[in-house]
Amino acid sequence: MIIKSTVRGNGGKLADYLLKDRKNDRAELLEMRGWTAATLKNAFLISEEIAATRTQCEKPFYHVSFRLPSGEALTPEQWERSADTLEKRLGLKEHHRAMVMHTYKGEQHLHVVWDRIDENTLKAAELKYEHLRCKDVARELEREFGLQQVRNEKREPEKELAAPTMAEEQQARRKGQDLNAIRGAIREAWEQSADGQQFAEALGERGLMLAQGERRDYVALDGQGGVYSIGKRTTGATARAVRERLADLDREQIPTVEQARASLAEREQGRESERAAPPETEREEEPVQAEPTQAQAHEHSTTSVREPWDEAAPRVTAPERTAEPTSEPEQGHERGGLRVIDRETGLESSVSACAGKALDTIASQAEGLIEGMASLFDGGSGAAREGPPLHRRPRKSALQVLQEQAAANRALRNISQSVKRREDLNAADVRALPRTHLERLRDGGDEYLKRLVQHWEREREEQGRERER
Repeated sequence: MIIKSTVRGNGGKLADYLLKDRKNDRAELLEMRGWTAATLKNAFLISEEIAATRTQCEKPFYHVSFRLPSGEALTPEQWERSADTLEKRLGLKEHHRAMVMHTYKGEQHLHVVWDRIDENTLKAAELKYEHLRCKDVARELEREFGLQQVRNEKREPEKELAAPTMAEEQQARRKGQDLNAIRGAIREAWEQSADGQQFAEALGERGLMLAQGERRDYVALDGQGGVYSIGKRTTGATARAVRERLADLDREQIPTVEQARASLAEREQGRESERAAPPETEREEEPVQAEPTQAQAHEHSTTSVREPWDEAAPRVTAPERTAEPTSEPEQGHERGGLRVIDRETGLESSVSACAGKALDTIASQAEGLIEGMASLFDGGSGAAREGPPLHRRPRKSALQVLQEQAAANRALRNISQSVKRREDLNAADVRALPRTHLERLRDGGDEYLKRLVQHWEREREEQGRERER
């Protein structure tokens, strides 16, 4: 149970808040004890006038809300018992009291307001240590009613990440990134480092780069040039604490945001060139071709401006006849279109078939993981586990999520380049795509892959224009 309390004035607004259904499904007045007024608002106005004219109390109302964790409920008698227990503990038993029940999204919570002014002495109740007493009563009622016990210790804001800003959310949405994973990676790097050098290295291990900030001392950049401040929102540390930990760094040696973006772009280009260059053993001397005739040149100039997707002509040749029977070609492959090659085995397949195989592999790995976890919980025995199977998977770390996003981004870049060059696709690039894309590739084949890469290319163009601005 959660009990929140406050001492306040302005009885008219308080009554309006309690009785209006604007934010609640229903607001029901349960009790008006001690007042003779016909309405709750008039009763509060009378108490406020008495406090202002006959006493020196500026805030004559003690307002308390009783709330339960989601899914729990109390009977009307138990709600009243809650209010009675608290007022006895605070010495408000003979004071005027109002009770209003709010129902919000099908769940109830109780508001209780006491008039602090004693009608006999015309003195306001002092309510010493009322917050501590509210906590004690909440724990007592949880035990009495068999409710879930709510955390009683104080929050530690320094260990909690602040909510992201709207700019950070919009940036992550444009780039298609997991904002929580990036913020978690920065937090992990901060917690695992003791000085600035270690922090910069820890960021680098997670695909991030430390840079000078314009309004902040330091910021972190992701692989796509997104900027994240190093401060309380990401590390939980104040600006002063950040400066103290990173004091060993020479700020003049730290790149600016633009320099860091240029460095990240150069690094990515170097990786692309390494992936594009084939191994020395695979390079073959290209035969010298004769100069094309005028008709051939005209045909080449006509087809070169067409979409590479439209140029995906059938490439399947008839298999050589052998003494042993050959397997049937994979579904959809003999109709032509894009061809996927597994560089390790040399096998060919269509986009749909490759995606289907990748999904089968993922499913078999998940089943193996579930069986392994069941065996672990069964003490390592090989006996079948009774009851429902385990469906929970180990939670991925922020670093793992970032690595998977980077792998998918590289895969889309490689697929886009292969299509533009009219080359066969690499099966490893298809398998690196997220599961949702694989499921749609299995059903949509070349057509869905075309839309996926075109969407990725448009996002890259938008990101380039943003960087230029």
